[in-house]
Amino acid sequence: MFDPVNAAKTDVMQFEVEKCEDIDDIRQFLDKYSEYYLDWKAYINLLIEQYGGFSVNSFAKRCGFSVNTVKKWCRAGDLPRSRKEFIKLSFGLNFNLDETNRLLQRYGKYHGLYAKNMEDAICIFAIQNKLSYDEFEQIKQEIVNSIAEQQTISEHAHFDAAELMNTDRAKTALIKIKQKDELENFLTANLPTFKSAYNRLTDFIDSYVKVDNASSTLEDDNASINSFLEEHIGQPRLVSSFNDFISNLRCHKVIPDKTKLVALGLYLNMTLADINVMLDMAGMEPLCAKDKLESVLIYALNNIVLTNPDLEYSNAYFLDKYSNNPSVRESCQKIMQDQYEVMLGETTDVDSVADYVRKQISNLNFDNESELSQLLMV
Repeated sequence: MFDPVNAAKTDVMQFEVEKCEDIDDIRQFLDKYSEYYLDWKAYINLLIEQYGGFSVNSFAKRCGFSVNTVKKWCRAGDLPRSRKEFIKLSFGLNFNLDETNRLLQRYGKYHGLYAKNMEDAICIFAIQNKLSYDEFEQIKQEIVNSIAEQQTISEHAHFDAAELMNTDRAKTALIKIKQKDELENFLTANLPTFKSAYNRLTDFIDSYVKVDNASSTLEDDNASINSFLEEHIGQPRLVSSFNDFISNLRCHKVIPDKTKLVALGLYLNMTLADINVMLDMAGMEPLCAKDKLESVLIYALNNIVLTNPDLEYSNAYFLDKYSNNPSVRESCQKIMQDQYEVMLGETTDVDSVADYVRKQISNLNFDNESELSQLLMV
């Protein structure tokens, strides 16, 4: 079916937004591609046309939502309230795995289904075997409860890397499983893999906290992050919100939505490349020029590196010291080598990446009620 997100070539828009050099350039870009931006209201109405025969009632019944909820989606453009609701919608429309991930990532701003997350693994099994949403929920509850009862592995245990499957292997194994008992046996046998989910992401965030707080002698990661947030944000409500999602990520393997993760990256002074690395580790799509606000972020993050070439070098230098991830360190070393000869030594007077992005969003008169604006206190 027609998807407005695919109506223009992504690479063309991406190329053009990365060429924007000032606020007038980005304004012209936003105006030129105004009809191509992601539009949930248009998309959900297309889905109702295709799957509900133009009937909101039929569509709502098929997908298991109230008629009033679907009306809010198609008339007011309200989004489903949670990742769970996007997944439920996907089941109602019999979406395959790729379609489900596209719905979650592009419209929901959530991470795609991740084969090394236990609940997501069960969801992948259910989609592959064309089960209903209710069947998925029932199997998930039964398996999770069963594994919790028999589980004896400590939450703080360290596992040999040889015990862990990579994501591709886990996904390949999952899509071949046809029976619930086989699924439960697979999950139980690979508990170390599921307990290590998102370790690379938490390590990356921890490393960046150390980059921005290089002189800190605190040994406890949570205390270090909390200290950094309190110092750089100053709003108790936001500090609490960030602490909650970091704690949920670390302890319960629950990923925040894309907007919160990007906002944290901005406060940590991440470059565009590193924000995209972080998003990839979270199972999310990189910042995309087909999203209006994300296109502004791409422009702002590119521009701050152009005017502050030492920012990218400095981040890479310290990240290389603190990261335990070989691929991250290799990337940092390349950045340092490339940037060494082009550093100009003159920087714009900008307090932080978050501060700079906040100013760009304000200059473009974006809606201050948007979640990112609130997180950045625009």
